[in-house]
Parts: sequence; structure tokens; C-alpha cells
Amino acid sequence: MALLAERDRKTLTTRFNQLTKTVRLVMFAQEFECLSCRSTRELLEETASLSDKIDLAVYDLVTDQQKAETYGVQLVPAVIVEGEKDHGIRFFGAPAGYEFSSLVEDILAVGTETIPLSQASREKLAGLAQHTSRSSSLRAVRTARGRCTPPTCWRSPRTTLQRIC
Repeated sequence: MALLAERDRKTLTTRFNQLTKTVRLVMFAQEFECLSCRSTRELLEETASLSDKIDLAVYDLVTDQQKAETYGVQLVPAVIVEGEKDHGIRFFGAPAGYEFSSLVEDILAVGTETIPLSQASREKLAGLAQHTSRSSSLRAVRTARGRCTPPTCWRSPRTTLQRIC
């Protein structure tokens, strides 16, 4: 059963045609005791099927523990969006609802190597004395109290990016 409406599938296919680089979605699940792992996997499989530039790898948190440690994953479901390198983009919990739009934007950013920041924001970030990982700041936003935050919340990824830009 398709999770995405046909209209949404067409829109996403068109948007994913912009991808110039391969994007790899890495998912960690645990079928035993994970209520949302199955639906997350199905959503990612459907999303990956919309473009030959999107690959999906699914691992088990328990049996693939070394790989999970490499990615810093301790919670499931977990989704990593990476390109030629790991940019530290992590989703903990099902990337459904409003979080799905953040996932799509991250796929496009990684697959087109485009960062949605103004030149002024880039200059401010370049001037920071201490390197701050994008993954640590977005991970905190996306997993506030172990759950996804709504887009109108000041902690949501979309709101945070708008505030930074």
C-alpha cells in the first residue's frame, strides 16, 4: 500500500530530478519493540523508489551495533541522510508529517550540494572561533525530549533554519 498520494509522488519525482549527486538514506531499525520502524522503512522505500539518485540501506540496531556506533545511533527508528560524506544529518523517530518536508529538503540539499543559507549567514558562520557541528545542533532540534517538534515550534528544523538565515 502506497503511503504517499499519487499527486505527492509526482511532485517529489519532479523535485528529485534536480539531484545531481547520489543521496544515501541509512536507516536503523529494530523490528522487535519498535512501533514506528516498519512504517518508517516503508516510507523511505517509497521515497527512494522515486529517484535513481536515492539509495536506501536498512540496518538493525542490535545486530549491526558496530555500524550504529559509527553513526552515533542509539535510538530507533533513526534515519541518516548522507551524500559523498556524512554531513551529520539525523532524524530520530519517524520522519512523517511536517518532518517529511524536512527530510525532502535535506535530500535535495545533499543531492544538489546546495546549502539554504544566505551569503551573510555563511560569512557569520565562517567567522566562528569554534567549529560547531550541524549535526549536533539539528539533532537537538529534531529530538527535543525524544520526539519530533511541530513546525510552528521555535525548536523545529524549518523554523531554526529560517531563524539562522
